Amino acid sequence: MISGGIPHIDTSGDGIDPNGNLTVTGGEIYVFGPADSGNGSLDYAGEATIGGGIFIAAGSSEMAQNFSTFSSYHCPVYTNTEAVNSGICRHCTAFIEIIPFP
Repeated sequence: MISGGIPHIDTSGDGIDPNGNLTVTGGEIYVFGPADSGNGSLDYAGEATIGGGIFIAAGSSEMAQNFSTFSSYHCPVYTNTEAVNSGICRHCTAFIEIIPFP
């Protein structure tokens, strides 16, 4: 369970990997990576739900997982087919705001 804090995870492997269920109720979670397709920013074996906080991840999309549809928050997933230099804000056309990635 993640209920607070502001973790910044910079990884070449899986970002958050509880090997079971994951519940996020608060905090600001930022995951940088992985760049290889054999890992994911979010990797869980059971169910992942989010009911509070902020979760932003940028990494390989091949093994990308999202939070369960049973979550009280909904997390859009945006994938890109091109490599992006660090420090560049990405814009998803489904949203009005640009999300700055710290």
